[in-house]
Amino acid sequence: PLDGAGTRGGDGMLNTLDLVATLRRATSIDTSRPRRVPRTTCSSASTSPSTPAAEPRRTRAGSLQIGNPLQTAGGWSVPIYIQTAIQSSSATTLQALAFAIVSSDPGLSWQPGGVGSPSLLDRGIPGTLALAWLQDLNLAAGQSTLLGSVVSTGAAAPQLTIPGVSAHDAGLSELTLSIQRRIP
Repeated sequence: PLDGAGTRGGDGMLNTLDLVATLRRATSIDTSRPRRVPRTTCSSASTSPSTPAAEPRRTRAGSLQIGNPLQTAGGWSVPIYIQTAIQSSSATTLQALAFAIVSSDPGLSWQPGGVGSPSLLDRGIPGTLALAWLQDLNLAAGQSTLLGSVVSTGAAAPQLTIPGVSAHDAGLSELTLSIQRRIP
């Protein structure tokens, strides 16, 4: 279980529920950011949390792009691309990539693109997809790569938003990806 107001969560076991909770926080589906007070045995008096460390410097790596909806026989397909930064002189390797896609359409699904299926895919919240690739993604410098498409069976084209993205390079440094709508 998650931390609650004044209670420490957890059951002492790491399982997929913990991974899903972490994925939801990393992709900003769950925007709560609980702070833990260090465990102490010295006193029962309340302690205040320490000041958080400064945010590490992030490298701008490119953008996550929402393509234009395409009508299909069964509904709609919206491509999602990743484009690496143009200033890169060589291929970019991402060690991990995670993001969420949110829509008012409760029946979203994912169709993998050129990089293969995500390692994790969560559809537990209607209208939300949380995806994570936990294997190396080798991306050409300055190029767009189709990650996959959001598929909707709705009558109207789904309006998609990406509330958050998390990416790390092969050295496990955090990378910054902007979120954009792709212009045809």
